[in-house]
Amino acid sequence: MLTRTDGWGVPSMGRVLIVDDDRDICDLVHAILTDEGFSVSTLHQQNPDAIRVAINQLEPDCVLLDGATPGNYGSSWDDSAWIAGRDRSIPVVMFTAHRAALEEAQANQTRRSQDAHFSAILPKPFDLDRLLACVAEAVGHVSPFDGSEHADRERTSTLVSRLKEAGATDVQPSTRREWASFVTPAGAFLQLYWWQRDGVYYLVRFALTGGKLETVGRFYDLGAAISVAMTVDTDADGPSPVPQLSA
Repeated sequence: MLTRTDGWGVPSMGRVLIVDDDRDICDLVHAILTDEGFSVSTLHQQNPDAIRVAINQLEPDCVLLDGATPGNYGSSWDDSAWIAGRDRSIPVVMFTAHRAALEEAQANQTRRSQDAHFSAILPKPFDLDRLLACVAEAVGHVSPFDGSEHADRERTSTLVSRLKEAGATDVQPSTRREWASFVTPAGAFLQLYWWQRDGVYYLVRFALTGGKLETVGRFYDLGAAISVAMTVDTDADGPSPVPQLSA
């Protein structure tokens, strides 16, 4: 279960997401960080889908990431690489008791340890001062996410630009965050939009009859959604009219 402890725009020292299935550790770290003025959320489901959705929904300034598999760091290597590779890269602190994983990350010689781009490596059991220093340093290296209406309009403007650069035509944006309809190079009419509730981008095609929508896919990354969109073809019956988006 994902637990959020602050409002979207509440001022704080920074937003921190703890990804750890050890609830006792989470409670302790939560207490320590909130006492220092950080806004803290916790995620106990350590699977890639849950982590990506939580990151997209919360846009934290730092992630404390434990290993996904008992006895090793598992898919958390890939999770960290994905977090670091987002359009808004977020610092990840390796937070684990897995000795082999800690040594691998510290040596930084394997491909996965390099791709993970950890901002810090914090062993369990942890030192209190080291925990606070790691989090403060990580938060200090990232700009806070702007959830204002003005920033949402800027994100939609960026979406329009990226769609056109990728080859889309007849791009019709809405005032909503990252929401637009467009025509693919092959002539299919699609709509691409961000859905905060699910923490993903949805790509849909307008059906030829009845004004229905056909879901093409859901994506954690905007770039991936646009890349797939440009490959979507229309069907044999030809496209339907481009619908107008309401503000």
